[in-house]
Amino acid sequence: MKRKMLKILVLVLIIVSVFLIYRIFRNDKINYIEINIGIQKDYKINKDKIKYYKKYNLNKDTIGLIKYNTTIKRQLRESNLVVINLKVKDEERYLEELLKELRKYAKEKVMIIAYYEKDLIFNYLNNKYKEIASRYNCIYIENKL
Repeated sequence: MKRKMLKILVLVLIIVSVFLIYRIFRNDKINYIEINIGIQKDYKINKDKIKYYKKYNLNKDTIGLIKYNTTIKRQLRESNLVVINLKVKDEERYLEELLKELRKYAKEKVMIIAYYEKDLIFNYLNNKYKEIASRYNCIYIENKL
């Protein structure tokens, strides 16, 4: 009887200690990476919730920066959120190549915020961008300039 009570007590102590360790060392801060392509956007960011923040301003010629830069690859692997700001224009192939490369490393949420000026080809491009975003499991948000 005493032996059984001792086992139960040890088990309870282990469970309580694991719970306490989790509560004490839990970190709710996120690693956030922002990629701007053809547009400059500045957001007000709550620094209390951000553990790491990095901003990259890229163009379509700098996709190699992601392919060959080990620092960016590491940052993408560690990130909880990647936000891509881009201006909607006829560069769907570039967006697809960028997302393909990003998804090799960024396993968490990727958001695409597309800024546009309403014109005749916007609906076609917007639908293409949405299709590409869904193919790579990204959140797509359209936003008027």
